[in-house]
Amino acid sequence: MPELLNVKVEGHIAVVTLDHPPLNLMTPRHLEKIISEFNRLGADEQVSVVVFTGAGERAFCAGGDHRMFVARTSQEKEARQQFWWAAESAIRDCAVPVIGAINGYAGGGGVLFAASCDILIASERAVFDIPEINAGVLAPFWSLRRLLPELKMRSMAYTAQRLTAHEMQSFGSIEKVVAPEELMPTAMQLARRIAEKDSHTLRIHKEIFNRTEYLGITESHALVMDYSRKLSGLLPDL
Repeated sequence: MPELLNVKVEGHIAVVTLDHPPLNLMTPRHLEKIISEFNRLGADEQVSVVVFTGAGERAFCAGGDHRMFVARTSQEKEARQQFWWAAESAIRDCAVPVIGAINGYAGGGGVLFAASCDILIASERAVFDIPEINAGVLAPFWSLRRLLPELKMRSMAYTAQRLTAHEMQSFGSIEKVVAPEELMPTAMQLARRIAEKDSHTLRIHKEIFNRTEYLGITESHALVMDYSRKLSGLLPDL
């Protein structure tokens, strides 16, 4: 039986693989594992970068296995949404850069996971899909805003439009689109370049990027100045 999550660490690079092919559908146990593993890897000072991908070529993650997310009341539905948010946050808030290697279909929760990464490399077979409006539920616009310009995000959410990897790349969301067999070599090459950098400086960059992402320019500048002093050893941890 496949593992819920396959995690390998070598040479300061962690590779996290969703291991529930063919669609890598998420269950509550998967989400729990994602939360615990990304928190653990972020706390591991020997890890400088994470590559996040899915098993097989058909799907990176096709969202949740709805048979395992039965929600009969509004309270249960809210708890389910909070569970997904916690998993998404664990990826986004991981203390080191996360490279998403998107090997196939990314739908619903799979797009959430992709949007939580710092850099995306995609297979030519990758497709990004937000079908929520067809099911009468709210599209994850807060995450789509990391991937798409505002008006394109709205269009995609309103129409449940699918976008190919090349279309996503045209909006600047994806670093590279490569042949399927080149996906992991390309992602690992980028990971090695990042892992060569000073780990402490990488972590400072990740923290300041996250903390200033939705701030105005004045607040961002104040934080950047504080972190510059921290990086120079003039301030304790913030």
